[in-house]
Amino acid sequence: MNGLWSRRIGRRGSGARALPALAVLLFLAALLPLEAQAASVSVSLSHYVFTPSPVTITAGTTVTWVNRDPTEHQIASDTGAFPASKLLKTGQAYSYQFTKVGTYNYHDGFNATIRGTVIVKAGPKATPTPRPTPKPTVKPTPKPTAKPTATLPAPTASAVATSSGEVGPSPASSGAGTGASAEPSVTVTGSPADGSGSGSAQTPSSLDLGSVGIGVLGALMIVAVAGFAYRAGRARR
Repeated sequence: MNGLWSRRIGRRGSGARALPALAVLLFLAALLPLEAQAASVSVSLSHYVFTPSPVTITAGTTVTWVNRDPTEHQIASDTGAFPASKLLKTGQAYSYQFTKVGTYNYHDGFNATIRGTVIVKAGPKATPTPRPTPKPTVKPTPKPTAKPTATLPAPTASAVATSSGEVGPSPASSGAGTGASAEPSVTVTGSPADGSGSGSAQTPSSLDLGSVGIGVLGALMIVAVAGFAYRAGRARR
């Protein structure tokens, strides 16, 4: 019993597995082009009438005539456009593929009053697949290289002290045609010992340290001499 039951279950399982495959085949058949499905047309000769007639097809379609009458029939073209069939007994068929566009009139070889027509039209032209347009290659534009700019040193002004009290430009800025602007120099007049004279300073950085040192030393000497004279006068008193 167990073996028989397992066999039945196995058969049912195989049938269940076959259902998805059958569904896939039916789906693929539905996706077939209509032209492929209509590649053959059947015309029935029954009660001494061609049905359907006229029949319209596209070039490349095959027409199959089937004799449904109890008597024999023969398919023959009116103009000899296609070869005539043999004598068709009941249930026999004759097929011919029409490849050229046109209208084909035919009749029964035993009875010319039984007539039919096949109209052949051109099939739809296949749409060419557009080719992808190649994209133009863009060459990278070279970046311009920056030209080096010459950096000129900033002119420095130095204080020039003259014993005659004249003002003159510093040697660094006295050249002609150099294009650099010269700053005025500091002029010191008078003797550094007595501290007399006048002087003007444009900037603190332009003072002559040597002249300042001599002036300070002279002032200290004057103060020392004055103090010494003052002490000597008091001693005399």
